Amino acid sequence: MLLRQLLNADSVTPAQWRVKPDATLNVALTFEGLRALGLPEESLASFPAEFQQGMKRRAKELGDVCDSSPDKWDEPWKTHRVHIWS
Repeated sequence: MLLRQLLNADSVTPAQWRVKPDATLNVALTFEGLRALGLPEESLASFPAEFQQGMKRRAKELGDVCDSSPDKWDEPWKTHRVHIWS
């Protein structure tokens, strides 16, 4: 798994760099992605409700309406299958 490889390669740095690297990799996870990784419910409950609900459920509040509404999104963004991306 990508995350395990990054952790094992000591590629994850929680602190700021002293020297700017030539390249970086950003990884984003959804709330359901964190759940699938096995985060404890206590930890999951600590995230803001907006993050827990996800972008599709909050489309109107985020301004994703009309031509930008979830039913117009490209695959696979319409589904609940994407939980990690970089």
